[in-house]
Amino acid sequence: MISVSGTFSVTFSVIFAYIADITDVRERSTAYGLVSATFAASLVTSPAIGAYLSASYGDNLVVLLATLISLADICFILLAVPESLPDKMRLNTLGAPISWEQADPFTSLRKVGQDTTVLLICITVFLSYLPEAGQYSSFFLYLRQVINFSPKTIAVFIGVVGILSILAQVFN
Repeated sequence: MISVSGTFSVTFSVIFAYIADITDVRERSTAYGLVSATFAASLVTSPAIGAYLSASYGDNLVVLLATLISLADICFILLAVPESLPDKMRLNTLGAPISWEQADPFTSLRKVGQDTTVLLICITVFLSYLPEAGQYSSFFLYLRQVINFSPKTIAVFIGVVGILSILAQVFN
């Protein structure tokens, strides 16, 4: 499941890029705050709902429901969310051939090393996200195994942190 969740872990950068495309510069900060607050709101509700469903119906239902919601989200994006870039800014129009260089993710990585500033920014972002990823993958296990939090207590803890995050995003 961790490898599957990694596939969807880049949503923030995509969402923020979309927001940058569709909002005016003066409104962008507010839009970013609303997106972050929405994420925090899901952080408040999802663990509580997941803990309740897991206790009542088992883990399989939680995984199934999360999968169905993800699929519905993908369908919504594909069918209802319009392209944010105007035609003149798009690299290729629909149906135009795409080269291997455009599709190869390692081409972008090779280009990063050509500009020192971009390379330093990439290293900084990587080093700042690395401990955060480690925290996400081990913190709740620590709460459960060392501090003996129950799944319900962990859900409440996540909810409180989410509420604080919403307040920080809305009132910053």
